[in-house]
Amino acid sequence: MIIAIVNPAACQQRGPEIANALLGAAPRLRLVMSDQPQDVDAVVAMVRQEAPELLVVVGGDGTLLNILTRFERAGAWAHVPPLLVLPAGHINTTATALVGARGPAALAARILRAWGRGVRRLRRVPVQRLEVGGRTERVGVTISVGAAARTHEDYDRALLQGPLGIAEVLARFAVQQLPRDRFRPLGGRVLVDSEPVPLPRVTAGVLSPLPGFFVGVRPFRGVRAVSSEGIHVALSGLGATATQASLPAIVRGHRPPGVNLYFGRHHELAWTSDYRPDIVAIDGELVAITPRTHVRISQHGHVRLLVWRSMPRSGE
Repeated sequence: MIIAIVNPAACQQRGPEIANALLGAAPRLRLVMSDQPQDVDAVVAMVRQEAPELLVVVGGDGTLLNILTRFERAGAWAHVPPLLVLPAGHINTTATALVGARGPAALAARILRAWGRGVRRLRRVPVQRLEVGGRTERVGVTISVGAAARTHEDYDRALLQGPLGIAEVLARFAVQQLPRDRFRPLGGRVLVDSEPVPLPRVTAGVLSPLPGFFVGVRPFRGVRAVSSEGIHVALSGLGATATQASLPAIVRGHRPPGVNLYFGRHHELAWTSDYRPDIVAIDGELVAITPRTHVRISQHGHVRLLVWRSMPRSGE
């Protein structure tokens, strides 16, 4: 049996089309169309009881984040089945990296028909747990901190204004006119796997098992495959002006001359926030960090994700 959950709030007008494609490609499919938290909990309970061979997630990064977090909160992490994530939301980082960016209805039909023929292209992918003040907040795939998260907040607000709002933020970013406070360093010492980061300060960072976290954005140079153990970490340590000037190039895998960058693969990153409120972005969702709070990001087991795109292992 296959279970599919379709988030109509993320899919906008495409929900019925995707649902029809799913039902046409997999006769033994149980479909849930809802964006209500209690229905996600019901899906978790259904998975625990019936042990489906595949769980199809139709939505964006936030939909996947919500499902993974609710498995964790229900104490059902050991019951997470293989997952197929289709790119049907506003932000589709994970789906784009693993299955591609084409229409979710067409992808659903092709992938589920292949699954019915016995094609099993699964990759064991580590996921991350975000803890704030000793409490687990979310379980997800890609996390950004510092300037990367703060500028994400600017972009998130611009989405409400449509294309013109997004264009304005990107233009201000390009000409270095965003507020300098967006590019201040993280507070306190930043540690990776309990060791100090070899940077004088950390102003921006991305943590992900994926080689690229947006279309055309590949901060992990030379990494072509999904990490199987440990999370890829890219950190920059610059002043506010230099960070704003260099960040667009850094996230595209380029290293401007003189830029202080750190790349590695680790299981944990931690720091204590300074006297100002802050945020962390996890799979497109913003989590508030109150002043003087300890933040810990750690690897939290694995999930089996279906891979449709060609993705060589590159020796990992």
